[in-house]
Amino acid sequence: CPRGNRPPSSSRTWPGSSPWTAARAAPAWRARRTRTQPSRPAAPGLASLTPSHTESRTTRPGRAPAGRTFARIVEELSQCGYAVSWRVVSAKEWLPQQRERVYLVGFRRDLGIEMRWDGVRGGKPSSALRDVLETPRSEAAAACELSEAQWQQLRGQLASFKRWPGAPPCSLSDRAVDLCAKAPTLTSSYRHVSNYTSRYVCEELDGSLRDGGQRRPRFLSPHFLDTS
Repeated sequence: CPRGNRPPSSSRTWPGSSPWTAARAAPAWRARRTRTQPSRPAAPGLASLTPSHTESRTTRPGRAPAGRTFARIVEELSQCGYAVSWRVVSAKEWLPQQRERVYLVGFRRDLGIEMRWDGVRGGKPSSALRDVLETPRSEAAAACELSEAQWQQLRGQLASFKRWPGAPPCSLSDRAVDLCAKAPTLTSSYRHVSNYTSRYVCEELDGSLRDGGQRRPRFLSPHFLDTS
């Protein structure tokens, strides 16, 4: 999106500035089509965004209806003369990772073009983590091993975190990635051990364990992150 087209601060009540900026800037750069993939908000969260808490309080107690912000973005683009459609597409269709994003496409109505979402399909739906994981003794694998301090922090988490009152402590297997499945969505805080949603490689392709004995668990490598 062109810079400098954000709404004034007094009216900036919509979270997720990337799609909002695209909607406001559309009249000035009437391209043949507009396509936006927000860089931060993950789908389906974007499609259920609500106005800011300030505006919510002026409409009704509690939260505003889910999806109102996204509906406003679509409406703004539609009023600019675009035929707008959107879908939530997951990268799992192509890559061994669960990663959903909102894709919003708009064509000028005078062009008579319709977006065909049925053609958006993956090429390798059966791919799994083991298809892209490095060899166990590679430098990349060694570089991603948890430090001793991180390992102790993780052990403390496992001992103290309980999924419900009275539940037994979590085990390392609860935090391990399944090599035969897709990886969960990897967020920007993935490599923070304090993130309870982070999952670790606790068993390598050759069956050798990373359970804190000879080797500590490790993160998925930057190679995997770049691939996905």
